[in-house]
Amino acid sequence: MNCSYCHLRRNRAKHENMTFYQIKLILDNFMEYAEERRVERFKIGLVGGGEPLLQFDLIKKIINYSKRCDLFSFYTITNGTLVTEEILSFFKEEKNKINLNFSLDGYRELHNLCRKGHDDSGSFDVVMDAVKRYTSMFGEEPIINCTVHAKTIEMREKVFHFFKSNGFNRVCFSRMIGGYDLGLNISTESFEHFLLEALVQGFDMRQLQKMDSYDCTVYGMKCGVGRTNIFYANGNIFPCGRFINLEDYVIGQYDTPIQDVELNMKRFHSNSPNQCYYDSHIAEQKTFPLSSTNGREEAL
Repeated sequence: MNCSYCHLRRNRAKHENMTFYQIKLILDNFMEYAEERRVERFKIGLVGGGEPLLQFDLIKKIINYSKRCDLFSFYTITNGTLVTEEILSFFKEEKNKINLNFSLDGYRELHNLCRKGHDDSGSFDVVMDAVKRYTSMFGEEPIINCTVHAKTIEMREKVFHFFKSNGFNRVCFSRMIGGYDLGLNISTESFEHFLLEALVQGFDMRQLQKMDSYDCTVYGMKCGVGRTNIFYANGNIFPCGRFINLEDYVIGQYDTPIQDVELNMKRFHSNSPNQCYYDSHIAEQKTFPLSSTNGREEAL
């Protein structure tokens, strides 16, 4: 895939996949922290390195290793291009441990506007086929992740109708960032108004479940930088995915104990949680954000 707003298009040379050894140390650190602080749950997003199913073997190892305790729940988001029966069978078997969500921006023309293959062809048919196979195996539609931009808002009635008519009631809407060159970015206010309209339409949205939670303004919630979110990339830890490779914002390395990370992240604690910390402190758009929460949420 060659999606227009993917941060890897601009930072491909700067991205390094994490090894299983590194991830084992990370999970061990979380287990140690949870035992000390009596944390019952960590939610971890296996996102941020392009299409996650390229690392399917690694995902299987992570899930298997995480079964050492009942501390973790996972999710990942696929563009649908690599979904096979083997992959679907795995996620069905492990559905109590990890959720498989699908990126789908709406009806054909809207989805294909930004989500294209390397030959510039749209990916709508591919993802819809994968979603149908998921629905057939799981007996329900998957959670859909929809990126909202200016065209989405302009055509919102058609977007809502598309999702509803296809049975997609569980939709996570996220505000587009990192695509200023496309002329499609929207304000926080416009996005919040869009969410209110989606609420009226009856969508079961992530945003409605924890509007006052510290997670990410991309989803219409409070910014979790310095509070609940940490993001692992290229051997380092950052307060948010948008800070990848910004040395001044490194709050640890992959093997840093979570207790130390928690202390380091406090220097980015904002008194204006309704504003994106990145937008408030860094003028130049550099990367695409990835989220995480729980009382804490992490992204690998």
